[in-house]
Amino acid sequence: MAAPHTMKLYAVEDCKVTPLTADVSSAPTYGTALDVPGIKEVRVGGEVKTVELRGDNALLETDASLTKITVQVRHAKISLDVLAMMTGQTVADTGTTTAEVATLSFGNVIFPYFKLEAKTPTGGASDVIGDAHIVVWKAKLASWPEVGMVGEDHLIASFPLTGVKTTANGKWFALPNNDPA
Repeated sequence: MAAPHTMKLYAVEDCKVTPLTADVSSAPTYGTALDVPGIKEVRVGGEVKTVELRGDNALLETDASLTKITVQVRHAKISLDVLAMMTGQTVADTGTTTAEVATLSFGNVIFPYFKLEAKTPTGGASDVIGDAHIVVWKAKLASWPEVGMVGEDHLIASFPLTGVKTTANGKWFALPNNDPA
């Protein structure tokens, strides 16, 4: 059975970020994937440049091209390891076995590239739709990730990303849809 061409983008079940170690013409290479805990939302958008050709006092033609992709990720928990990877920092583990402390400190911050992949739950037995994915092969933070604390409630943390094409395939992102079988 061929994979379905219809995707049901209902819920997000998993999201991982993986550091990009090399982007060469043969294929990009990546490090170890890290789970984004408490994933709530992943959205991909884009910026389009539109150019109009005018002549004879009329619009003759238009061209439009994708110039940038944007990704918005919202999650319910903060992983120091994920935040460290996205900001090019490291987590320091200190203390004793009875009082251990994991600390993420920020010095010179240069945002590195990484891959983001999110997936939906697989459709049920009566559903002919598999699990859909969003894959951005080469992304980095577009601004500082939102973290903090809110009164007596939970802060939904977020991080905005921008994506660029990989050297190997020249693609921005993909929407794989797996066969439900």
